[in-house]
Amino acid sequence: MSMKWVGKSILVLVAVTGAFCSSATHGQDSSDASYTWGSLGVGAGSPGVGMSLSLTYRNNDDCIIGRVAGVLRINDLFGGNFPESVLDFGVLYGRAFGSDLVFLIPSVGLSFVQGTRRGAYLGPSHGGYFPTNAYEEIKYSAVGIPAQCQLFIVTPAPIFGFGLEVFGDLNKEVPFGGVLVSIQFGKLRN
Repeated sequence: MSMKWVGKSILVLVAVTGAFCSSATHGQDSSDASYTWGSLGVGAGSPGVGMSLSLTYRNNDDCIIGRVAGVLRINDLFGGNFPESVLDFGVLYGRAFGSDLVFLIPSVGLSFVQGTRRGAYLGPSHGGYFPTNAYEEIKYSAVGIPAQCQLFIVTPAPIFGFGLEVFGDLNKEVPFGGVLVSIQFGKLRN
């Protein structure tokens, strides 16, 4: 999976979510509480290091979330010729519970999953400073059901928050999940 493809996918995800958010606010009266923010999380994933980048639109308690989440197996960074990885590109719907300062958003949706896993052993590899083992690279893609639960605490500045995220994706290839520490940035409250 090339970084160029991931970068283009993130741009498309942001554009689609942004277009939905702008069309969803058209015609609402000014008493509705609408917020938009991004979040970035890093932590433990199964199997490896988990990460998530998301854009959330909240209108009252309804939330639409566009996210890119994934897991990278850390042991393969040192023991193979490529790391195993899995990413999902998802759109989720959730409901916010709590106050303006502390809130919980459980959500579920639909995703496109893409990843790389290690195949058959090909023999020793003699590149770089450390000898490693070479393996066949198997690329895959699938449709998944992503889910996540975000718990955020908004700081006194209404444009920054931090919290915890539990995420996962159920798919036929490589189901995955993780727990992340994350930051929020954007319009979090009035």
